[in-house]
Amino acid sequence: LFLVIGFAGAAAGGRYGVALSLTAALLLVPRAVGFVLLPRLAELGGAVDSEARRRAIESRALRHVVIVNLLAAVAMALFLALLVPVLYGSAFEQTTVLGLILVPGTLAMGLADTLSSSLVGRGRTECARRVTFTVTPITLALYIVVIPTLHATGAAVASTVSYTLTFWLWARLYRRYVDPHLAALMRPSTRELADYRDLLTSTG
Repeated sequence: LFLVIGFAGAAAGGRYGVALSLTAALLLVPRAVGFVLLPRLAELGGAVDSEARRRAIESRALRHVVIVNLLAAVAMALFLALLVPVLYGSAFEQTTVLGLILVPGTLAMGLADTLSSSLVGRGRTECARRVTFTVTPITLALYIVVIPTLHATGAAVASTVSYTLTFWLWARLYRRYVDPHLAALMRPSTRELADYRDLLTSTG
């Protein structure tokens, strides 16, 4: 954000800041899930007979994050396209574009948060250092290269690339240490859909 303000001015920084703040809402559910998931997995310890329970907990957490965030992403895209110009005025029209660029990366970051909680909960704390030491210099380099010429748009693209890279690294580590079939583990099933049907029934 400071680089955007420095190269493109406070107005561009403000538009980018609003886009960041709005799309950050997509991280609320994954981080809440991770907050619960990490201690739950750590509590199970390393006992072999607990592995089935760990897998069941992880798969349901990941699948619910996928469902909720896909729905939230659609809602966010509609909000950015239809309501941001009305609520913030014509001066913030670029915020819609910046937000739409950030949405896919923020979705990936949400999944990365859930995977990181899973691995750290399993005792793989070194994975966090590896991801941080890989992503941080690449992200800084991207910002330095693209922001001077592309300004806020460059910052949004660089952020989405950074978030996606973070997810890819966590997914790679999860496949290595836990389950090579991560895609199948993340794919929602009728069981998760039934959870929402039951929830609507109980509140109806």
